[in-house]
Amino acid sequence: MSYRGRSTFFVIINRFVDSLRPKNLRSNVKHMGSDYLGNNYFENHSKQLFDAKSQPKRWFKPPHEDLWDRELPPEWNSWLRQTRTDPPTTEEIEYNLSVERKKKELDAKSKPVEREERDRKTHGFSNFPTYEEYDDFSGTKTSKTSKRNKDNT
Repeated sequence: MSYRGRSTFFVIINRFVDSLRPKNLRSNVKHMGSDYLGNNYFENHSKQLFDAKSQPKRWFKPPHEDLWDRELPPEWNSWLRQTRTDPPTTEEIEYNLSVERKKKELDAKSKPVEREERDRKTHGFSNFPTYEEYDDFSGTKTSKTSKRNKDNT
């Protein structure tokens, strides 16, 4: 009885035989989901020669081939970059979208003047203080150095 364990020789032979098979028979491509923009996400667990700890290959296909430069949802982006192991759920995406919409609504409601007044009340100062000495731009005709030169002459 021969031993067919994880010897290097048998691993090389098995992977060589696997490489001779057509791609569609040995392909482990899985459709992992889609987002609200219409992008489809895929993952492939392929065997790499001499690499038992290889990470799965992940990619997406946009609804139209011309939309590659479009921004991706943060949940799917983190999944594509291997920072999370499981793809995001629809509940998680819906919750994050609702939080984002609420933040945009609150930001649109508060006017810049109201924000400045609120900051003055809470911090005692406005966000952007103005100083007379910094309003002057050096290198221009009305700068301090040109004023000094006029005063000295």
